[in-house]
Amino acid sequence: MGSMLIKAERIFDGQSDHVLEHAYVLVNGGLIEAIGPQAELDGSHFAREMDLGSDVTLMPGLINMHTHMSFSGSATVFADHQTESVETKLIRSVENLKMALRTGVTTVRDCGTLNGVAFPMREAVENGIFQAPRIIASD
Repeated sequence: MGSMLIKAERIFDGQSDHVLEHAYVLVNGGLIEAIGPQAELDGSHFAREMDLGSDVTLMPGLINMHTHMSFSGSATVFADHQTESVETKLIRSVENLKMALRTGVTTVRDCGTLNGVAFPMREAVENGIFQAPRIIASD
């Protein structure tokens, strides 16, 4: 996997009560190895570098502790849930999870999707079939 340097205008690490300006994150083997101001880099070069630009604040992933991954966002969410097929619930779950990931959610706790949907979705994500937040499923 190798190392990757990620630069951002600001980094909020979730531990400090302030953001770090003109900062970097060094990721090695999929794990964060270092965070600091870009001035520390002192001309260092890395095989893989990503500059996220001046309008970006990098932060840890968000956790949604109460979601129903198979629910529609419509005004008739309960009726939809009662009448949609399991196949439609599976497809909707994939799309909802992908949307959550795009908004920065990296873990969801599902609180009531049918077991026949929630557990296969969790397994698919764990097996890398598609990219989505980690799923903690209720049974």
